Amino acid sequence: MAAIAVGSGLSCRVTIRGMRRLVWGVLGLAVMALVCVGVTKAAPAWERFRNPERFRGIDVLNSVHTPRGWLDAEPAPDQDQYYPANSGEPPFKVPYKRWERRYLASEVSLARSFEIYDAAARAAGWQPYVCQINAGLLPTQRHECWKRPNFVLTADFQSTDESCNPRTQNCGTTIDVELAERSVE
Repeated sequence: MAAIAVGSGLSCRVTIRGMRRLVWGVLGLAVMALVCVGVTKAAPAWERFRNPERFRGIDVLNSVHTPRGWLDAEPAPDQDQYYPANSGEPPFKVPYKRWERRYLASEVSLARSFEIYDAAARAAGWQPYVCQINAGLLPTQRHECWKRPNFVLTADFQSTDESCNPRTQNCGTTIDVELAERSVE
């Protein structure tokens, strides 16, 4: 009888020890998952802290709130490009910082895309001004500019289908926006 009692107590301890290991293993995995999620969520904040110049311009671009239904999708973070002053090779060195973003409005005409973006830019405090590069554009293109203190916003609107007549059809539009940190008169 004594041997049975000792044996069952031993198997009970082994079972309890195994359950403790299982609980500690699951708890360890949960902590590791929590740390991984925390690092993933902190990465964008770290990038913003590490490179504030890049995000300063992106925040200005984000201040132009365009209607969600106008665009196919919200721009992905990697669609935003930042170019520090004097980056690039001569003769393409630009003496000011600039940011670029591309939008696609596949179901909206060139004229309507301009109206929507112009209204959003004006609502965000941008004032239109005459662009220097407006001559020689095709009917499927439009180049517009806005200004505000220390910044210039230029947008190139282009129909996505060259055979489409943007005056009579919804051709779809590609919009390339450039934000430059410079002043204009």
